[in-house]
Amino acid sequence: MTPGIFSTACERFRASEKLDPAPGTTLNLAECEQRRGQLATAWELFRAVASKLPPGDPRRPVAERRLAELAPQLPRVYPFTGSCGGGQRPACRQAGGSPSRP
Repeated sequence: MTPGIFSTACERFRASEKLDPAPGTTLNLAECEQRRGQLATAWELFRAVASKLPPGDPRRPVAERRLAELAPQLPRVYPFTGSCGGGQRPACRQAGGSPSRP
């Protein structure tokens, strides 16, 4: 499929979400954003769906699985403060950086 198809689909899901917010629409929008390559946006949307759905909802495990699949692909931001033992930045990285958009 061409990227333009996903852009159009995402726009329509986003418009639908504004008119009538629903977890199913958010889940579809997250899927669409992932296919467009907008991984951080997709991750945020999957997280929102997973947090809103009750534990027994069959869509919740889908959203949680997608979160787990996306997490390793996300760019991370590592806060840096202070000196770094001779300027070796990789040695100064703090574990647990948060996802960010490029």
